[in-house]
Amino acid sequence: MTAKDGSVRPDGGDRKVYGASFMTVDGGHLYAGKFSSEHRDWMYSYTIADNGSLTLDRKADGNGLRWEVPQWTQGVAAADGRFLFSTSRAEAPQQLVRHQ
Repeated sequence: MTAKDGSVRPDGGDRKVYGASFMTVDGGHLYAGKFSSEHRDWMYSYTIADNGSLTLDRKADGNGLRWEVPQWTQGVAAADGRFLFSTSRAEAPQQLVRHQ
């Protein structure tokens, strides 16, 4: 992943996700979501293969496995099946929001 001069170079092709405004990795899964200042949005789960490719995790009905995220979400951390979302905007203080 790192070139000899210390720069980062791509490894394979681009990976397509719903949004990449914020993301985290936990237990072989990538969780990636989209920032919105207009409304709550979504974060989707992807399985990370050994070669780095991503496969959208799906619910039993075939739709993508997703979580609704707070408006203004700019970061996420995953631990023990829970998510912590950081939200902030210029007019209000930063907040941490827990989701199970």
